[in-house]
This record gives sequence, structure tokens and C-alpha cells, in this order.
Amino acid sequence: MATASFISIENNDRSIDGIYCHYDGHPDSVGKILLKNYNTDSKIRELIDLGDISYLGPTVSEDATRSYFRWRNDPIEITRLRNKDLISKLNYPYSYLWRNRYWWFLDNKATKIQWLPLDQMVLENKTNVFYPSINEVYGSSSLFMAADDSVPAYLKREFRKIVKLIHVEMSEDGYTDMEVEDYLVNLMEKNI
Repeated sequence: MATASFISIENNDRSIDGIYCHYDGHPDSVGKILLKNYNTDSKIRELIDLGDISYLGPTVSEDATRSYFRWRNDPIEITRLRNKDLISKLNYPYSYLWRNRYWWFLDNKATKIQWLPLDQMVLENKTNVFYPSINEVYGSSSLFMAADDSVPAYLKREFRKIVKLIHVEMSEDGYTDMEVEDYLVNLMEKNI
């Protein structure tokens, strides 16, 4: 199914270079592929240099990611924007931004421009049990869950890494998602 997305990277001067991706733009597809396979500036630049693509694969090889330039001999199309806030004006259903060595997801449903950590979006799409309860306790604008607040991005990343590690470890030890969720909510209530 065609679900368009915009994949972009922030340059040193805060400008944005990005490309259009025609298929499977939702976090469970393009989002997961970006998180797993495109996690360095050089890999993302290589992807952006392809220009607009039909679909995103795990690598930029011709067999994996289909660029319109290589596939149909179209001109290479790369969108250049002055800043990240202009991405919302492109009106793509899903938009992704590599910024400060981390993937961000544009929440188009918010009333104002709001960038959320992509790993959080992928986890929320995967299970409606884990993060929503944490958000109920701490609110959607809580210190570690909100994308645009005064807490440095690296602290939010570290927090999410720890939470995910705990979740994985406890799941592997046989705890149910509900038990893991209760443990994490209680842990945060005591320590935050």
C-alpha cells in the first residue's frame, strides 16, 4: 500500500536534506528499518544521495532500496529546507529526521509541531500496553517522554535504553508484559 513518508537529515547549518519514500512510510515499516539499519551520518547521507525512492530496504544497494534515479532514470530529487519546522508544511503522513545522531518522528496529529523519539513511536505501535501506562502516570509531556523540552536528548535516549533493557530482560525471564509494566511504573514512581 502506498503510504508516503519523508526521510531527512539535519545538516551542520540546521538546514534539512530529505527524500520522498512512496511505500510503507509508517513507523512499523520505514521507522523500524531506519532505526535498525540507518544509524550513522554516513549511511543516511548515502540514502539521501539516492534521491526520492519507491521503497526503503535495509541497505542502499540497488536490490534493497529502489531509487527513482536508478530504477526509472529520473533526475535525482533531494528536498532542501531551511529548518526542521518546514517539514510539517510538506504534509507527508509520516516524516523522519536524523538529528544529533538520533531519529525523530514528526507527530502530525499534534496541534503544534512536535518531534517524538522514533524508537518510542515504534515501541508504541508494537504494543499498546507498555508506554501508555507510563504516559498515564507521568503525562504525555513528562520529562523523559516529550521530545521538545529542556532535558538533553542524550538523557532521554539513555532513559529509553534502560527501560527497553529492563523490558527485554524481564520478558526473557518469563514475566508478562503486564508484570513488566507494573514493575517499571512502580520503579519510576519511587525514583522520579
